[in-house]
Amino acid sequence: MPSHSIAFYEEQFKVYIMENMLGEKTETLKDFLLQLIDDHQNDYKEINYAYLKVKKELLGTKDNIENGKL
Repeated sequence: MPSHSIAFYEEQFKVYIMENMLGEKTETLKDFLLQLIDDHQNDYKEINYAYLKVKKELLGTKDNIENGKL
């Protein structure tokens, strides 16, 4: 099973989110996350890190929200 980079999984999450926004996906983000981990068990750390990076990019940080930077 090939190991992928964090950037690869970040892109996978972003594509999933865009397709979900367009109504092309019916599974939840959690289901998608679990399926990725199931399919690429050796990369679970990279997948989780990519998920957190995309989440932070979408939601910002607590400091940004509190300071009105979002």
